[in-house]
Amino acid sequence: FLAENGIPVPEVVSVSIPDRMLIERFIDGISVLDLISETMNKELLTEVQEHWASEIGRLIAHVHSLNVVLGDCKPENLIIGNDGKIYAVDLEQGERNGDASWDIAEFLHFSGHFGTRFSGGFRQFVKAFIKGYLTIGDPQTLRKAASVKYSKIFLAWTPMPMIQGIVEQLQQVKCPV
Repeated sequence: FLAENGIPVPEVVSVSIPDRMLIERFIDGISVLDLISETMNKELLTEVQEHWASEIGRLIAHVHSLNVVLGDCKPENLIIGNDGKIYAVDLEQGERNGDASWDIAEFLHFSGHFGTRFSGGFRQFVKAFIKGYLTIGDPQTLRKAASVKYSKIFLAWTPMPMIQGIVEQLQQVKCPV
Protein backbone atom coordinates (compact mmCIF):
# COMPACT_ATOMS: atom_id res chain seq x y z
CA PHE A 1 0.00 0.00 0.00
CA LEU A 2 2.76 2.46 0.91
CA ALA A 3 4.76 1.71 -2.24
CA GLU A 4 1.62 2.08 -4.37
CA ASN A 5 1.17 5.53 -2.86
CA GLY A 6 4.67 6.83 -3.48
CA ILE A 7 6.35 5.95 -0.17
CA PRO A 8 9.77 4.36 -0.76
CA VAL A 9 9.90 0.97 0.96
CA PRO A 10 12.14 -2.04 0.34
CA GLU A 11 11.02 -4.30 -2.48
CA VAL A 12 9.68 -7.63 -1.24
CA VAL A 13 11.76 -10.38 -2.86
CA SER A 14 10.17 -13.45 -1.29
CA VAL A 15 7.54 -14.44 1.27
CA SER A 16 7.17 -17.79 2.98
CA ILE A 17 4.08 -17.98 5.17
CA PRO A 18 4.87 -21.47 6.57
CA ASP A 19 8.39 -20.36 7.51
CA ARG A 20 7.15 -16.94 8.67
CA MET A 21 9.85 -15.33 6.55
CA LEU A 22 9.92 -12.12 4.55
CA ILE A 23 12.91 -11.25 2.40
CA GLU A 24 13.32 -7.67 1.22
CA ARG A 25 15.82 -6.04 -1.10
CA PHE A 26 18.74 -4.34 0.69
CA ILE A 27 18.63 -0.54 0.66
CA ASP A 28 22.09 0.91 0.10
CA GLY A 29 22.46 4.20 1.95
CA ILE A 30 22.81 5.67 5.43
CA SER A 31 20.58 5.28 8.43
CA VAL A 32 18.81 8.43 9.57
CA LEU A 33 20.32 7.59 12.96
CA ASP A 34 23.75 8.41 11.49
CA LEU A 35 22.44 11.77 10.26
CA ILE A 36 21.04 12.58 13.70
CA SER A 37 24.25 11.54 15.44
CA GLU A 38 26.09 14.09 13.28
CA THR A 39 23.80 16.89 14.47
CA MET A 40 24.26 16.36 18.20
CA ASN A 41 27.50 18.25 18.74
CA LYS A 42 27.07 20.90 16.06
CA GLU A 43 25.85 24.41 16.57
CA LEU A 44 24.62 24.67 12.98
CA LEU A 45 23.46 22.09 10.50
CA THR A 46 24.76 21.99 6.97
CA GLU A 47 22.23 22.74 4.23
CA VAL A 48 22.24 19.06 3.36
CA GLN A 49 21.47 17.99 6.94
CA GLU A 50 18.69 20.55 7.21
CA HIS A 51 17.28 19.38 3.87
CA TRP A 52 17.16 15.75 5.03
CA ALA A 53 15.56 16.68 8.36
CA SER A 54 12.80 18.49 6.48
CA GLU A 55 12.38 15.62 4.01
CA ILE A 56 12.06 13.12 6.87
CA GLY A 57 9.24 15.21 8.34
CA ARG A 58 7.60 15.45 4.92
CA LEU A 59 7.86 11.67 4.38
CA ILE A 60 6.25 10.88 7.73
CA ALA A 61 3.49 13.43 7.01
CA HIS A 62 2.93 11.75 3.63
CA VAL A 63 2.53 8.38 5.36
CA HIS A 64 0.10 9.94 7.84
CA SER A 65 -1.87 11.59 5.01
CA LEU A 66 -2.64 8.06 3.82
CA ASN A 67 -4.14 7.34 7.26
CA VAL A 68 -1.24 4.99 8.01
CA VAL A 69 1.28 5.03 10.84
CA LEU A 70 4.73 3.45 10.81
CA GLY A 71 4.34 2.15 14.37
CA ASP A 72 8.08 1.68 14.96
CA CYS A 73 9.17 5.12 13.84
CA LYS A 74 12.73 5.13 15.17
CA PRO A 75 15.52 6.89 13.26
CA GLU A 76 17.21 3.59 12.43
CA ASN A 77 14.05 2.51 10.60
CA LEU A 78 14.49 5.23 8.00
CA ILE A 79 17.27 5.02 5.44
CA ILE A 80 18.49 7.74 3.12
CA GLY A 81 19.15 5.69 0.02
CA ASN A 82 22.03 6.36 -2.34
CA ASP A 83 19.30 7.08 -4.90
CA GLY A 84 18.23 10.20 -2.94
CA LYS A 85 15.02 8.73 -1.49
CA ILE A 86 14.16 8.16 2.16
CA TYR A 87 13.00 4.60 2.73
CA ALA A 88 10.77 3.41 5.56
CA VAL A 89 11.88 -0.05 6.74
CA ASP A 90 10.89 -2.46 9.51
CA LEU A 91 7.20 -1.90 8.90
CA GLU A 92 5.81 -4.86 10.85
CA GLN A 93 4.13 -2.53 13.36
CA GLY A 94 2.63 -0.26 10.72
CA GLU A 95 -1.15 0.00 10.60
CA ARG A 96 -4.05 1.98 9.27
CA ASN A 97 -5.96 4.33 11.55
CA GLY A 98 -3.19 4.31 14.17
CA ASP A 99 -1.83 7.08 16.37
CA ALA A 100 0.15 9.46 14.13
CA SER A 101 1.26 11.52 17.14
CA TRP A 102 2.99 8.43 18.52
CA ASP A 103 5.08 8.19 15.33
CA ILE A 104 6.22 11.81 15.82
CA ALA A 105 6.92 11.43 19.54
CA GLU A 106 8.76 8.15 19.05
CA PHE A 107 10.90 9.48 16.20
CA LEU A 108 11.92 12.68 17.97
CA HIS A 109 12.39 11.22 21.46
CA PHE A 110 14.41 8.25 20.19
CA SER A 111 16.48 10.76 18.20
CA GLY A 112 17.03 12.78 21.37
CA HIS A 113 18.44 9.74 23.17
CA PHE A 114 21.76 10.26 21.44
CA GLY A 115 22.45 13.70 22.92
CA THR A 116 22.77 15.20 26.37
CA ARG A 117 21.71 18.77 25.70
CA PHE A 118 19.28 20.31 23.27
CA SER A 119 22.04 21.86 21.16
CA GLY A 120 21.84 24.26 18.25
CA GLY A 121 22.33 21.52 15.66
CA PHE A 122 19.75 19.16 17.07
CA ARG A 123 17.36 22.06 17.75
CA GLN A 124 17.70 22.97 14.06
CA PHE A 125 17.09 19.35 13.11
CA VAL A 126 13.82 19.27 15.10
CA LYS A 127 12.70 22.61 13.64
CA ALA A 128 13.44 21.46 10.08
CA PHE A 129 11.62 18.17 10.74
CA ILE A 130 8.56 20.10 11.98
CA LYS A 131 8.70 22.46 8.99
CA GLY A 132 8.83 19.49 6.60
CA TYR A 133 5.98 17.75 8.40
CA LEU A 134 3.82 20.86 8.19
CA THR A 135 4.09 21.00 4.39
CA ILE A 136 1.31 18.41 4.23
CA GLY A 137 0.80 17.19 7.82
CA ASP A 138 -1.71 18.24 10.45
CA PRO A 139 -0.33 20.70 13.04
CA GLN A 140 -2.58 19.08 15.68
CA THR A 141 -0.66 15.83 15.25
CA LEU A 142 2.56 17.62 16.17
CA ARG A 143 0.98 19.43 19.12
CA LYS A 144 -0.46 16.17 20.43
CA ALA A 145 3.02 14.58 20.19
CA ALA A 146 4.17 17.11 22.82
CA SER A 147 1.85 15.50 25.38
CA VAL A 148 3.26 14.14 28.63
CA LYS A 149 1.40 10.93 27.69
CA TYR A 150 4.18 10.30 25.16
CA SER A 151 7.22 11.97 26.67
CA LYS A 152 6.95 10.15 30.03
CA ILE A 153 7.52 6.86 28.19
CA PHE A 154 11.00 8.04 27.18
CA LEU A 155 12.16 9.33 30.60
CA ALA A 156 14.35 6.28 31.21
CA TRP A 157 15.78 6.44 27.70
CA THR A 158 16.18 10.08 26.67
CA PRO A 159 17.86 12.78 28.82
CA MET A 160 15.40 15.26 30.30
CA PRO A 161 16.95 18.34 28.58
CA MET A 162 16.35 16.61 25.24
CA ILE A 163 12.74 15.74 26.10
CA GLN A 164 12.08 19.30 27.28
CA GLY A 165 13.59 20.81 24.14
CA ILE A 166 11.62 18.53 21.84
CA VAL A 167 8.36 19.16 23.69
CA GLU A 168 8.93 22.94 23.63
CA GLN A 169 9.45 22.88 19.85
CA LEU A 170 6.30 20.83 19.33
CA GLN A 171 4.29 23.12 21.60
CA GLN A 172 5.28 26.12 19.46
CA VAL A 173 3.46 24.70 16.44
CA LYS A 174 0.59 27.01 15.53
CA CYS A 175 -2.77 25.36 14.97
CA PRO A 176 -5.57 26.96 12.98
CA VAL A 177 -8.50 28.11 15.08
